[in-house]
Amino acid sequence: MRCVIPCFFILLGFVSPALGQGAGDYPTKPVQLVVPFASGGPTDVIARQVGQKLGERLKQPVVIVNKPGAGGNLGSATVAAAPADGYTLLLGTVSTHGINPSLYKNMPYDHRKDFVAISQLSVVPSVLVVNRDFPAKTVAELIDYLKKNPGKVFYATPGAGTSIHLASELLKMMSGTDMTHVPYKGSAPAMMDVIGGQVQLMFDNTVTAWPQVHAGKVRALGVTTKQRLKSAPETKRIPVIALTSHAMDAVRPFAGGFGVETAMTIDAVRKGLRVVEIPIDGLEHRPTYRTPEGFLHRGWQGWDIAKAVLPRMLR
Repeated sequence: MRCVIPCFFILLGFVSPALGQGAGDYPTKPVQLVVPFASGGPTDVIARQVGQKLGERLKQPVVIVNKPGAGGNLGSATVAAAPADGYTLLLGTVSTHGINPSLYKNMPYDHRKDFVAISQLSVVPSVLVVNRDFPAKTVAELIDYLKKNPGKVFYATPGAGTSIHLASELLKMMSGTDMTHVPYKGSAPAMMDVIGGQVQLMFDNTVTAWPQVHAGKVRALGVTTKQRLKSAPETKRIPVIALTSHAMDAVRPFAGGFGVETAMTIDAVRKGLRVVEIPIDGLEHRPTYRTPEGFLHRGWQGWDIAKAVLPRMLR
């Protein structure tokens, strides 16, 4: 079993044949890119970098729309219900299309049928950070502290069902410890409370965590990858997570609606993405333009992992 670092992909919702007409001229107006998490988090940071470059390529503005809530379900449902004409895209994650379907009983969308996969966008590692005044300096010290203080340490996540939630529960399960979950509507507000000491720790993507680590506002204990990161070779792997390693990657896919005449629309977005470079220096963010089949398989792996950890996530 491998941990899932968030992976980002672009998806398109269902498109009727009538809406597909004229797709050869796509796009003729601004395109909305829905981010199903709060502004300031890793999905939002990547969306804004990609949206600007993609808009330049498509010669139409790409407008970022944040729709946080329910671990990404609210924003994803917005795209599933939108007119499926290629003008409302989703920057999904392994949470929205891999984990949430096994966590929520009543999903507001069908993660397999309501979207068309366009491209995997990136893979981003995660790092475990603690408040700078927290006594543990290493993962081993953290586990020892948790065993001596069961349930007394609070950990933050960007929401229930996110890959960050899954990483935290895997750490608890595989180390035999207990912590109390505090879900937020995105990584940015969660990180602010770790910095402020309202909660003691969290996993976060390196895209948004490293600036806080380098500024001395939080302390990094370990990464979820199989190897140490080039941007932080002094930060060790977390053995209990890395051994399962997916490597807790956050996969970000582009997606949108599905229909008979969407081929040219999807092709236009894919071609635009291939030339997009995302300059997030030193943050171990890896643009990964994988085929839909490849990244959706990775999403289903996240679903399988979530089912194994599900009883703990629902407590």
